[in-house]
Amino acid sequence: MFFFPKRRAFESKLKLGEEPPYVVSHMATLAAAGTTPERIFREVAEQETESVTVEQFRLIVRDIDILGKDIITAIDRAIERSPNPIFTGFLQGFKAAIVAGTDIAAYLTNFANSLMTEKRIAAKMLSETLSVFSEMYTVLLIVFPIVMVIMLSLIAVLATQLAGFPIIDLLFFITYVIVPIFGVMFLVIVDTMMPKK
Repeated sequence: MFFFPKRRAFESKLKLGEEPPYVVSHMATLAAAGTTPERIFREVAEQETESVTVEQFRLIVRDIDILGKDIITAIDRAIERSPNPIFTGFLQGFKAAIVAGTDIAAYLTNFANSLMTEKRIAAKMLSETLSVFSEMYTVLLIVFPIVMVIMLSLIAVLATQLAGFPIIDLLFFITYVIVPIFGVMFLVIVDTMMPKK
């Protein structure tokens, strides 16, 4: 009862950080075509998707249609309930562009470009990190077991035990305990690093 809402809120926060580049690009296209800010929110809210960003836009449209708020007040309410600083910053900038009467299409295009640049940098960093992990995987799960098996096989020619343990038991331990533990560790680490979308 206590953990599930926190988990859902955390997932929403993460998704609100991942989804805006694509939604903002769509909004920039609509704004460049001369669509009004309110109509832009409606167009995004009408999309048939389970996106968290689209859900936030639906709440803005709900505030306008059902609660009778103007678009600035609806955006203010969305800023208050936004769990993600990126999405909050986007809404604050969008509101400032409406109030100041500046070119909304230019603001949306610049914001989308900055988000895409950040995503490209994050993807490059992720690929570099994964290349390091692939080298560690090769060393720990391929080279290390082969070297240990060869060493223990050579030692078995001279003695049946090593440090009081039978050689065959050490081989079984490496094969059935050490290698699977390292494999699971790598799976967990890589799964936490990979973006969910």
